[in-house]
Amino acid sequence: MVTITGDYPQIERRSTGIYSLDFALSSRNGELGMPLRSLYEIFGPSGTGKSTFSYYLSGCVDPTGKINVAPLELQDKEYMAACVHAAGFSGTLNIMDMTDGKKALTHEKIIDNLSRSVLDDGVSAVVLDSVGAVLPIVEEEGDLEDAFMGKRAKIIGRFSKKVARFLIDSQNPGVAILINHSHQILGGRGHV
Repeated sequence: MVTITGDYPQIERRSTGIYSLDFALSSRNGELGMPLRSLYEIFGPSGTGKSTFSYYLSGCVDPTGKINVAPLELQDKEYMAACVHAAGFSGTLNIMDMTDGKKALTHEKIIDNLSRSVLDDGVSAVVLDSVGAVLPIVEEEGDLEDAFMGKRAKIIGRFSKKVARFLIDSQNPGVAILINHSHQILGGRGHV
């Protein structure tokens, strides 16, 4: 018999209403549903329903909670609301500020604000839509011929580490969802 000591947040699960997904995400003891305090990446080709699915999943976490969204691809607000409502959500859908009142915020600032919002009262989910739309400051200010390989990956890597830690520390068990696109390489084989 093994004795376990120490304090660690219990892993709670929420049903998505999609049995095959709940089963695929189930625990070893057969508890169904998506685990909370988790970071999810939904990826695939454009136009396949990644955003719709992500908003739906975020609405499953807490029907009266708060969802913070950074729609870098400028999704339609009514459509986002319809997606979370389809999951039975009737809480607050908060679109992260894209400006400081005077000028546009950098994507780094928007993403940092999104990661920190995990710790806000009542926040049950955060959604970044999408990774492919992230424009690092150096790329925004640089010339087209400048090379900035890996900047977006570093930003998303830092976001992922930060938000994973904040999900553990948060008083409200929630989820973070990153939406990512895979694009076919033009004139070649494979995807990026």
